[in-house]
Amino acid sequence: MTKGELSKIALTKIKDGKSRQETLEEMHTETQTSRAELAKILKYLPPLKTRERYKVLNAVLLFLLLLTALFKILTGIPIVLDNGIWWLPVLFFLPILNIILIYGVAKFKGKYYKPVAILTILGFLRSLKGIDAMDMYLLIDLLIAGFMVFLGFFLKSKFAGDYETTREYYINDMGENRGRDVISFRD
Repeated sequence: MTKGELSKIALTKIKDGKSRQETLEEMHTETQTSRAELAKILKYLPPLKTRERYKVLNAVLLFLLLLTALFKILTGIPIVLDNGIWWLPVLFFLPILNIILIYGVAKFKGKYYKPVAILTILGFLRSLKGIDAMDMYLLIDLLIAGFMVFLGFFLKSKFAGDYETTREYYINDMGENRGRDVISFRD
């Protein structure tokens, strides 16, 4: 099975209300995929309880991402007007990264939150060039960027689950000493 297929099966089980650990054990027996590979997929799929608990903060981050994508489109309009219709692709190229991040945040995909925070920091630092320190727009931009950075890191810590791998030793049916990795999520 491909990672995409495994991810869809895992998401279905998570949406059915199962924990990451239950999903890991069921999928391991159903698909015969290694626990380590399944854990890497499940790490970024938050359980329903976690989604429900932080859905308001997720919606706020989603709104801010939509707002920044809209502002990027609005800043691209003068470029098209000044340089002609051939610059129209630039108008849609500016917010493409935001749109990708919006998709990940809307789907509660844990691996998208850290890039939101990092790219917000980089974008804000880039916008600091040539701006007066007392500019009101800079203060608003700073507040929005700071909140997006906080939400990005905070929600990543809540939605991307950690797991622990330990080595367990046992005696098999033939009386031989064997070892296996045991993966447990900290949900």
